[in-house]
Amino acid sequence: MANRFSAFGAILAAPVRVVADRVAPSSAAPRLVEDLDPRWFDRVLRLPSGSVRSCEVRDIDHGTSLRVRAEVFHDRGSTTLFIKQTPTRVPARTFNLIARLCEHEVYFYRQRAAETGCAPTALAADWHALTGRSTLVLPDLGAEGFTFVEIAERCSSGQAATAVEAMATLHRTFWGAKRFDPRREYAPANMMSAWGNPLLCRYLGGMPERLEEQLPTGFAAAARILRDRAGDMNALFNSFDKTFVHNDSHQGNIAFRADRAVLLDWQVCAAGSAIKDFAYFLATVDTELRRAHERELLAVYLAALSAGDGPVIGWDDAWRAYRVLAVTGYIAAAVTSLFGDRLQNVDNVRTGLQRSAAALVDLDSFRAVSAALAK
Repeated sequence: MANRFSAFGAILAAPVRVVADRVAPSSAAPRLVEDLDPRWFDRVLRLPSGSVRSCEVRDIDHGTSLRVRAEVFHDRGSTTLFIKQTPTRVPARTFNLIARLCEHEVYFYRQRAAETGCAPTALAADWHALTGRSTLVLPDLGAEGFTFVEIAERCSSGQAATAVEAMATLHRTFWGAKRFDPRREYAPANMMSAWGNPLLCRYLGGMPERLEEQLPTGFAAAARILRDRAGDMNALFNSFDKTFVHNDSHQGNIAFRADRAVLLDWQVCAAGSAIKDFAYFLATVDTELRRAHERELLAVYLAALSAGDGPVIGWDDAWRAYRVLAVTGYIAAAVTSLFGDRLQNVDNVRTGLQRSAAALVDLDSFRAVSAALAK
């Protein structure tokens, strides 16, 4: 099963899968949307055999996964679908396979998505172990009344409230990881974080020149604690109340509707600290929105979390966790920035970095980190 693989096993398997992908025919497993035949779409859309006539690609994006919006034509009209597949470009594919991004997301949709209360329903979630090929099919959420907000845009306070309520629903459902089997099969610890967080903290704490010029005065000096205490940061980030977390909860990964929000891109979901999703989200929303509403939104989150017989986190503990875990939003934004426009467009990259840095200054997060590590 996907979540039983170790990081070392994934590293060993990746080059084998890259080679196998090069030689295996599309009949073994689809590699591109063009490899999905009409009969396959008949089954996915639950239509009588022979209903689907053709499929046309409307949009395509190459990133950490291959993202395609496609229109499928059939006897009843047409249906727009969102399809994610393992990237075809070798560098992105190798990274995806080592990090098990598509594999992990397919496993999530097969095993746990229906229980979260905040994930869309997948129409198909297929994984081919030999080649590392995957196909995840999601409905067109736009047709269901959802809207999307780019990272560089501003969501409303109402949208932010529905987002943190969705996170609270997820966290309440899986609180304490009691829903998982003894092997933690369904919520592995993020296998990249044990060695990835120390490396990233050491590097970012040294403040690469191309980041420093985009950050507030004095930020680089305060950030040195990430470098100096890099070996302790992963334990700190995972020292708060445990649950199942999305782990990449910026507003660009959320679909908003008046009555609810849905979280997208579950490639790095894992067991982790509950407040992380909230902190990551708040650290990357519009700065003025965060400043005006962060306390109100934390209250919304805590109330939704404790609803019914849900867990209770005291305000002081929650605020302390928020200040510390906002650093994870900055780390994610900084790493994205180092990739230039290969993961996000330039506006999203620049805005995400600047907003997250401003959040850390406002929250005095590096001082909070220092205090937490001193205990």
